[in-house]
Amino acid sequence: MKELEPLLDISVMTANGKTLKENLKGVEVKNHDVIHSLAKPLQTDGGIAVVRGNLRLTARLLRLPRLHRNYCSIRDRQAVLPDSPGFAVDFHSEDVDHIFANITPDHVIIGRNKGPVGAPGMPEGGNISLPKHILQQGVRDMVRVVDYRMSGTSYGTIVLHVSPEAAIGGPLAIVENGDRIELDARAGKLNLLVEEREIKRRLAKWKAPKPPFKTGYRSLWMDQVNQAQDGCDFKFNVDKNWRKRK
Repeated sequence: MKELEPLLDISVMTANGKTLKENLKGVEVKNHDVIHSLAKPLQTDGGIAVVRGNLRLTARLLRLPRLHRNYCSIRDRQAVLPDSPGFAVDFHSEDVDHIFANITPDHVIIGRNKGPVGAPGMPEGGNISLPKHILQQGVRDMVRVVDYRMSGTSYGTIVLHVSPEAAIGGPLAIVENGDRIELDARAGKLNLLVEEREIKRRLAKWKAPKPPFKTGYRSLWMDQVNQAQDGCDFKFNVDKNWRKRK
């Protein structure tokens, strides 16, 4: 963090009651072979980018490992979703080979309804497994677009934390099989290539599912949790006027 200090907002408060500036005061890197400087980075660009799309004001986190940079720019690919209806599909417990029986490496896999509200809790499910017939072709990575989280040790080209999430009517909620997807990591773009009139029609038709919990902590969570770009915090923790309105 000391090396990144020129890029950070060091006025922010931290968990120990001191600002980041106070915490970093006097800190020095003793071995630049371990922690490289900004002037001499280990590599010139990283494996994470933020991309925004054409459906409302949305921000997404893109994991783009160095070995898979060939996936960073796709101009026109088909979206593919599970062929079985339902509010949420767990790719890790369902029969992946059946769900994606007809996909090709040129498809974009869409995973949704596992965000802060949809899961609820935004689990680490972003690393959607590839079906057997794709792996047998020697393919080890495909573009995946999800409103989940994923572990830092997971792999692959994945657009994570899509926000607003599908469960509250965000962009992934209205994506359909066969829709065309554009992803340009360097330009920071992720777009659904569907006419604006059709997008509005789908959004107007979409209905929120009934909440699975009516009381208790999980009900409180689903009612009050913020979206991914706001840190998944409770609204009453960050909105000073919330209690007055209540």
